[in-house]
Amino acid sequence: MKRKIYTLIMLSGHWVFAQPINPASTVDLLMPGGVYLNVQNTGAGISQCSFCAQSVVHAFTWDGDNPSIAVYEPGNGTFLQPLPAGATDPDIVIGNDGNNGVVVYELNGDVEYSTFTYSPGAIGLGAPVVLVTNAGHPNIDVSSDCDKDITTVIVFDDYTNNNIYYSQGTLLGAFGGTTLVNTLGLSQGVGLINRKHPDVQVYSLGNYLFTSQGYDPVQLSDCVDLFLASTASFIGFTSGNLLLPNLKCIQESMVLYQTPDSVMRTRWCTKITTAFVMGFKVSLYPVFSHWVR
Repeated sequence: MKRKIYTLIMLSGHWVFAQPINPASTVDLLMPGGVYLNVQNTGAGISQCSFCAQSVVHAFTWDGDNPSIAVYEPGNGTFLQPLPAGATDPDIVIGNDGNNGVVVYELNGDVEYSTFTYSPGAIGLGAPVVLVTNAGHPNIDVSSDCDKDITTVIVFDDYTNNNIYYSQGTLLGAFGGTTLVNTLGLSQGVGLINRKHPDVQVYSLGNYLFTSQGYDPVQLSDCVDLFLASTASFIGFTSGNLLLPNLKCIQESMVLYQTPDSVMRTRWCTKITTAFVMGFKVSLYPVFSHWVR
């Protein structure tokens, strides 16, 4: 798919609109099984894999008319399993030397997950498990050392409590109860409210970094901030990111968005941009995004 990308340049106090750029695009990997229509959300994961043809394995997931997961083993092929009809907003991780993974998604207003196993040429997808009701926008991450530590965390919007919660488990499942993500914004230095659209980074067991949109009741401003759940001391998460009142983040990078009477602003964010890898949209960071009033 080709996209027109517009650049916005400030020269001598004047806005200059450049010509549209039409980047070339190629299909690196086409998933078997036909065309996948109306896809809105995707997820991706990667793991080393000692028993795989090229010592690496990739996992993908998507929603739309045919929500599914796929495992791509370079040199061996791509293998699919369907998710329940109607599953949306999925995310996926894989690890433990490529043997195990977890996919999480929203279905009928609840957050569900399934574990899966991989052996060369075959995915074993477990039965769905309802993690929490009246919730959505799940994201998942596995420990940075996903072969020695298979700690896995799911974070999500809890609509009942109008806040973000997480659940800790492993690549084998066994997710426990849900826990409120620490409300203290590391940049704002105050408790944020009305948080939503979270993501998570798992460093190791008990050490998790979260990000989400929220509202600062002291500065009376919307913002994106970081939240820590940790048994250790993390250093470096101190740069401020306070937004002007009523600013909203358009979560695409390098694209010009303009609305009537809008003001274009740019800021650094935590994990907002996207790119296409093997035909799937995945997140990259750090990023340069546009903020629109």
